[in-house]
Amino acid sequence: MVHAGALKRVLRYLAATKNHGVFFKQILKIDGFVDADWGNCPDTRNSVTGYVMVMVGGPVNWAARRQNIVALSTAEAESASACEARQEGQAIENILMELSATGEISFKLGVESQTAIALATRPTYSRKTRHIELRLHYVREMAA
Repeated sequence: MVHAGALKRVLRYLAATKNHGVFFKQILKIDGFVDADWGNCPDTRNSVTGYVMVMVGGPVNWAARRQNIVALSTAEAESASACEARQEGQAIENILMELSATGEISFKLGVESQTAIALATRPTYSRKTRHIELRLHYVREMAA
């Protein structure tokens, strides 16, 4: 009987204090920042992608690596970087969705190149940008 009384006290305490405790915001916010150079590797002329993902004021993922393609323009180098960074951001979102039963995840990707932003947000392409179409489709789809 002693244990039954203790259990009742614990349950009453839990019922009375259910609004106390550590609570996190309902929206998890991830900010991504991406940049690229254009053909600066002297041997291969490949561009370099760099990005960082920030959550709750600190970096959670970052990278700086040579791209697998030889970009034919700065817009292509920046678009390839944005695509890679968005893929990493999607992976982080997937992990957070598994960990968080409730709550929304907000992801924003900051891209420096206005040309890359314009290419990713407009629905039409020109003959000159057709070669980067798949990467742009991916970034556009994830931004929607």
